[in-house]
Amino acid sequence: MPAGADKKSLVEKYMASSNEFLNESMTKFLRIIFSRLEREVTLASIVDPENLKSVELKNFILSIARLNDYILTEIYDKDENPDAEVFFHADKLPVVSLIDDENYYMGVKFHAVPTGDALIAFSLAIYNLGGPKEDFDDMLAQKILSIDKPIDIKIYVSLAEQNFADIVTATQQLALINPNLQVEMIDVDLFPDLKKQYNLKTLPALIINDENISPLPKALEEIINLLL
Repeated sequence: MPAGADKKSLVEKYMASSNEFLNESMTKFLRIIFSRLEREVTLASIVDPENLKSVELKNFILSIARLNDYILTEIYDKDENPDAEVFFHADKLPVVSLIDDENYYMGVKFHAVPTGDALIAFSLAIYNLGGPKEDFDDMLAQKILSIDKPIDIKIYVSLAEQNFADIVTATQQLALINPNLQVEMIDVDLFPDLKKQYNLKTLPALIINDENISPLPKALEEIINLLL
């Protein structure tokens, strides 16, 4: 737990007393998914105690970690640990980043409090990192590994819609294979300035190295070809 956790803000006190984030059926579903984890996955976050969504995400992360012993957390208040902020790539809040069992940031992060499709994508990100290794088609795997330059991928979503889990999961799988890739899912409603910056009129939106990609790719191989 972060230093000074006993000195909670009013926001954090409120959120800590709120109901659990996961209902009984969702908890059962996630326990089944996480039962196949084989390696530790750390959910890393930087929290702004005065930001409602940031604190909400912290409590969500703690709820997820209670579901399986392989899921760990590393959480600090904003400005408490500057090195951790850099390591977690916490350039905007709220944020949760995935760290593997060898303490490497895996290029996967979420700027959202996951619900609906976002929760599906989030749980699959944990599974894909800590669960059984997936066998990729050799040709596709070679293409992914051939990417030798840093690529930043942002997927802007609206949590009110339920049409983006596939593209988030597919692109984040690529980041888990090739460390040159970073993939972040962003709840556009929490970052209206970014929505304006990229002139996002339809969602989900795929931004690769600051270029808005349209139309969205529909298959994994299409995504890979965009990155080559």
